[in-house]
Amino acid sequence: MAEEIKTEAEEGSKGNFLAFTTPEGMVMMTSAVMVDVSGFFGFPWLFIPDLFFGFWLMMRGSVKSAENGQEPVKKQERGQEKNKKPSAPPKAGKRAKKVRRIKWLRVVVFIGELIPVINILPLWIILVFSELFYNS
Repeated sequence: MAEEIKTEAEEGSKGNFLAFTTPEGMVMMTSAVMVDVSGFFGFPWLFIPDLFFGFWLMMRGSVKSAENGQEPVKKQERGQEKNKKPSAPPKAGKRAKKVRRIKWLRVVVFIGELIPVINILPLWIILVFSELFYNS
């Protein structure tokens, strides 16, 4: 029993370093480094990185749900029962833990980049790293 818990905890803490070698990982990490370095030296990006990285996160979430065989979340159509629950994939528990781990980080980064003093921190690099490492 203790061995099973240990292996599950180790499996959940492991990320995927190979995600950084994909074209998506290389482009996004390079973009995050450029935006954070230029922001450190005072170049005012305003909302451009927010839109760029926000669009990437939105598209990445819809692609990942399609790869897992899930349909994007839609509004309920007429005639469907409201209490009917959709069936969950077998590894939904592990994936949900990873999503919860990063969900708060996205909000902190987007708000932090809008505050002038806090935007000198490498928040975009942290966000892209955690997104690629844990959600691949």
